[in-house]
Amino acid sequence: MKMMNQKNVTRAQWEALRYPIELQQLSTEEGGGWMAWIPLLGRGLFMVDAPSAAEAIERLEHLRLELYDLIIASGRPIPLPSDVTDEPQASGKWLQRASRRLHSEMRAAAERDGVSFNTYCENAMLRGHMTLAAETAMSNLAEGICEDFKMRVAVEAQKARYEFAEVRGAEVTEDAAGYDMMKFRGWDEEEVA
Repeated sequence: MKMMNQKNVTRAQWEALRYPIELQQLSTEEGGGWMAWIPLLGRGLFMVDAPSAAEAIERLEHLRLELYDLIIASGRPIPLPSDVTDEPQASGKWLQRASRRLHSEMRAAAERDGVSFNTYCENAMLRGHMTLAAETAMSNLAEGICEDFKMRVAVEAQKARYEFAEVRGAEVTEDAAGYDMMKFRGWDEEEVA
């Protein structure tokens, strides 16, 4: 998928982009009306509902134009619609095989939650995907913190060696392997590692 650097996107370019939208008629239990969103830009931010499909589409376009400044300020690349990139876009549909037991449990859970099986599956996948993304982000963060901590410990250890040498009246030099060597004055030039 091609991305556009938001620093290079003018308001006129943003307004000219035409993104595919998705519409869903809401059941009376869900409040009725229509829900519209732009999958390519993110369902969480670019989603509206309205009494009619036409009004939902109109509100969605109005929201997209209003959020230009927020998108630019986010610092994230902007995904381009397929008519701009000439790359095929995912349809959002696929056939998934599952065990009968899992299928049965998920159907029962959807019924218990009062949502369609499709909605339940999408929400379950989204939760799983977000959990994995969060775990990956936390792992990367922890790895970065560990590397940062190791670096800080090494720097502090180096400082401590030099402070020790200064207090004890030693001279710190590096040997051929890059290790610090301390020569204490008055010890017959004996090296103490």
